[in-house]
Amino acid sequence: MSVDARKKNGGRGAGPANRAALLASARFLFESRGLDVPLNAIAQHAGVGQGSLYRHFPDRRSLAMAVFEDNVRDFEELFADESASAGDLLALLTEHLINSAAFVHLMLTGPRTVEASNLADRVAELVMERADSAAIPFASRDDFLLGLGMVASATATAPIEKRAEVARRAWALIGVTVP
Repeated sequence: MSVDARKKNGGRGAGPANRAALLASARFLFESRGLDVPLNAIAQHAGVGQGSLYRHFPDRRSLAMAVFEDNVRDFEELFADESASAGDLLALLTEHLINSAAFVHLMLTGPRTVEASNLADRVAELVMERADSAAIPFASRDDFLLGLGMVASATATAPIEKRAEVARRAWALIGVTVP
């Protein structure tokens, strides 16, 4: 590769843009190729060097957790819309379960960290705050998290083409209708 063909180093100011590119690439590649996609493929897809990837995310789990954090922020943004119903929240949550099966698998098989628990708690609190007994028949946040874990497990282990159907069936089995 000639010097002219190389990507110009953006210096310290490129950090936020590099991080955003890495997260977008990780989301895409984890969803399309699974959690075992080589980290160098993520860096290459993002158009950054491996050093940049490791400066932002020292390991695969930290990268996956950052993508989860983005998912939770999407969820919180929807919650901020006063017109969003519990059903709307569950629909977005289910979409994330379907598209992020690799992350769900990591959460189910890896050690339960404080960070992961905090993310799950944030989602549960929002759902329960909007819950009405017709849409979400859970008596407590812990019951919701148990139900979510069951749906997530069933969804994550289903073949990709069946995940949407499995997620909706699993929710229905525990008394939840997702729009």
